[in-house]
Amino acid sequence: MTNFELLSVCTAALRGIGAGAIFGVTIMTLPVRKRLALTAYSEFMKAHYKEQGVKIYAGITVLGLVLTVWLSAIAYENHIPNNVLYFIAGSLLATIIGFVGTAGAFPAMHKLWKAAALRDKETALLLNKFAFWSSISATAHIIAFILLLIAISNN
Repeated sequence: MTNFELLSVCTAALRGIGAGAIFGVTIMTLPVRKRLALTAYSEFMKAHYKEQGVKIYAGITVLGLVLTVWLSAIAYENHIPNNVLYFIAGSLLATIIGFVGTAGAFPAMHKLWKAAALRDKETALLLNKFAFWSSISATAHIIAFILLLIAISNN
């Protein structure tokens, strides 16, 4: 196994862990908002997103970004075939979109953390904004992972 292949596999494995984590949280927590009272769901989300797991996920995702950038640079420098390079570049683009989603979701959650009490309408708007951007982030990170798998299978 070449260094490029090893880096590809390690990057994909880490990206898979990150994509699986965000997908799992997204499909388990976001639908609950339609079944719980708004205040109860809001309090749950405040507590849930302040847990240690969020910090671990953030570390995995940032490291995944760094590895994807590194993998992209190595692929370009080593003249990896275009079909592989395109999938790696697509993964990098999807990763960036995933971080845009996170950048859209985080301010809503941050505002919920800081607020002692919000009116139900404000809370609902923040939670809907968080759900929208979180879904974009989750989808993008899953796509980034899948594109890396395709790149590996074409190498």
